Amino acid sequence: MTALWHWAGSEGSLARVLGWGQPYLPPDALRIDGLQGALRRGGEASHLRWSQGGLTVDVYDARYTWDPLALLRGKLHFNTLSAGHIRVDDQRPPNPEPSAGPPTSLGLPLGVQIDDIKAGKLEVVNPQVVSAADVAGRYLFDGTNHQLHLDSATIAEGTYRADVRLGTVGAPDIDARLSGNFLSPAPEGGEGVPLSVEASIRGPLTEMKAEAQVRGQPTEEGIPAARADATARITPWAAQPLPEAKAEFSDLDVAPFWSAGPQTLLTGKLDISPTSSGSGPSGWQVVAQIANAIPGPWDHRRLPLDNLDTEATWQDGIATVKALKAELGGGKLETTGSWSAPPPPTRKALAAGSS
Repeated sequence: MTALWHWAGSEGSLARVLGWGQPYLPPDALRIDGLQGALRRGGEASHLRWSQGGLTVDVYDARYTWDPLALLRGKLHFNTLSAGHIRVDDQRPPNPEPSAGPPTSLGLPLGVQIDDIKAGKLEVVNPQVVSAADVAGRYLFDGTNHQLHLDSATIAEGTYRADVRLGTVGAPDIDARLSGNFLSPAPEGGEGVPLSVEASIRGPLTEMKAEAQVRGQPTEEGIPAARADATARITPWAAQPLPEAKAEFSDLDVAPFWSAGPQTLLTGKLDISPTSSGSGPSGWQVVAQIANAIPGPWDHRRLPLDNLDTEATWQDGIATVKALKAELGGGKLETTGSWSAPPPPTRKALAAGSS
């Protein structure tokens, strides 16, 4: 045992162990360049690639240190786990069979503890690119819960922090909280607006409750600070993944979020709730009340709307406007109506169109 312990601390032992494991992996699944280090102490690699089934993970300038004796206590313990750049390219074809529900087991065969996680840049491609920089945090699996604490991550013009707990005993549940500060996209010829966000999502994975708050800052021109509060019920595996949502907002300017859009000061509320037609599929009822404090002509980068009050439903492919009242351009508009989606083409029509 003494000789084995001594060998595990020698340079090259890490490469030797990984070489022994290579034949047990799928062909060409793992590639490591510039590997250095000792099995007992830790190591580093200039480039690591894992590729299988359309999923490719590239890790550049990877480094780790760990406590191998923790395995005797049933725990995989990394002191540090870092990379200069991580790129996840997910080109796997979509699963034609929708999932019937969340995974029944999210546990791991042993505890995992990572004291210090760092990534200079993290990219996820699927197929759009989402990237984050200066990612730092820590992770723990204690046999019951996955716990991730994100100290910091820079995404676009914002910096964020988060705490996530995912339960694995019984029905999987989640408790996640996020906070951050960011600049809204800059409107044409203008500057981004500093905003802060607080968001959370809690509950069993089959039915979660989400909450979000966004706050702005008063401008030097005397425009009041924007405010928005939203809640939603999320049921990912149900016929209606988003059956219910509510939002209230005040002094909201859409121009920073829509480069070609008008300047506004919107105050109001939006309420989306489920409806049912007996044995048929569920639909939605939408109620909106919105007032605009600075109406004006569109060619002057304003929205020609003073007030909007509407109630509508979406059921069985039919949109019904029960009531719509609007004040715009110095006049008033009141209307009702309905619209139905065209039926899908028949096989006969498809055949005729291809001939």
